[in-house]
Amino acid sequence: MRASVAGAETSTYDAVPAADLEGVVAVHVAGPWLLTLAGGPSLAILDGGARWGWTALLGAAWQP
Repeated sequence: MRASVAGAETSTYDAVPAADLEGVVAVHVAGPWLLTLAGGPSLAILDGGARWGWTALLGAAWQP
């Protein structure tokens, strides 16, 4: 825990059961370099209940 000006703050990380279904598009932009876009629904089991969400990715990739 660390103290801040407004009060005390805490951070935690948890591993939970989850599943993602993503569609991916990769476009060659220059030689072996690609622009990648991905996204799709996500499901996580938190506190005994299912929570739906959305995941998205924008990135660069290299393909030899």
